[in-house]
Amino acid sequence: MTKYLRDLSLHRLSPVILLLGIYGFAISLAFQLGGYRSFLHASLLPFAWMLFQGRGTLPWSKPLWWLLGLGGVFLLQGLAMATGPIEGGHHEVLGWSLFAAILITLLPAQVGPRGDHRSLLAVITVVFVLAQVGAWFWRPQPYMDGRLLGVFSNPHYLALYTLLALGLLIYLIDFYRGWRGWLLGVVLVLDVLLLILSRSLPAWLGLVAGTLVLLPYAPRWRAVMTLALFLLLLAGVHLSGWFDLSVGIKTALIYLASDERWVLWREFWILQQESTGWQWLLGHGFGQFLNDYMPVSSFHAQRVEPYFDFASPHNYFLELLYSHGFIGVLLLCLGYGLWLGGLVRGINTSGTVDQRRQGMLLLSLVTAQCVLGFFTMPFFARHNLFPVSVLLGISLRYLAAREKHD
Repeated sequence: MTKYLRDLSLHRLSPVILLLGIYGFAISLAFQLGGYRSFLHASLLPFAWMLFQGRGTLPWSKPLWWLLGLGGVFLLQGLAMATGPIEGGHHEVLGWSLFAAILITLLPAQVGPRGDHRSLLAVITVVFVLAQVGAWFWRPQPYMDGRLLGVFSNPHYLALYTLLALGLLIYLIDFYRGWRGWLLGVVLVLDVLLLILSRSLPAWLGLVAGTLVLLPYAPRWRAVMTLALFLLLLAGVHLSGWFDLSVGIKTALIYLASDERWVLWREFWILQQESTGWQWLLGHGFGQFLNDYMPVSSFHAQRVEPYFDFASPHNYFLELLYSHGFIGVLLLCLGYGLWLGGLVRGINTSGTVDQRRQGMLLLSLVTAQCVLGFFTMPFFARHNLFPVSVLLGISLRYLAAREKHD
């Protein structure tokens, strides 16, 4: 009896606790429930036990080695170069994000006796979209500056998760047939509506980028048909009078010309000129931009409290240049290059149609998230890195499977 209980509590429960921890982490992010780190804390024990017992040990693939190497350099360099208080806890976010990505590689392949992760992801995605639509009605202030918030505090956060849900729904509709496919189709329409109401221009740039990277894998006739249908839709909308494209283009140009990012980037460059040679090379460290930017910020005088100053330049390259120097920018480009290149190789060497579609889905989502986050979120903020960690962990599983196949 004692042996059975010990086996039940450690051997059998560890994968279950790990599964609950990771899905709890992802759900808490998508629904803004809070407590996302608590789920990662709960996963520490089964993670340690699985490694100690040698069951489900880390898949020591080349991508995982690259992740640990690049992540370790970012973490140590950012801590070493910081000379003041680290605002935002970005070093902690980076550490937990790396841990979350590794945990995802250890998840069991099956959810329950007969199900796989697709069924659970489909349910979560449907509930997510319906929850965002529901927030439109029950939330006292569902909009900010005319943009829908959903359950989030920022319309760009809503746009990010609806964009990720959009790609997942398209993949699931192609996988499921019958009434499930029709249900997912209705949810897809609602998801697109949420994306439109968020009025996030970077999200649409991400959507375009995520679509363009898939064109080389689409049959030529399908690519031409997609482009033709898109242009036909634009022409129909314009001629119907429902939306004047000329007015929309003018509005977008005015928005771009008056966007606060131009001022932020110009003032960032003034601040960056004060850096020493070592700071140009290695940066100023984690969380130094906010306090350093205040003296040169034209936004600071417009805010009631300094907390509302910009915590980043809203540009990955400029942010990494300030925190980690030229070395950080090069490492960022190297990391994303290896990530996207690995997915491309995985797609080209896929043994089945479904494996190919999984790789294409990941390639599209990673590209879309990168473009959206590049202009809207601090790179080391939890709203950016935690979703990245989920995509990265799934990509590691996919790439490890492709290496094993090869």
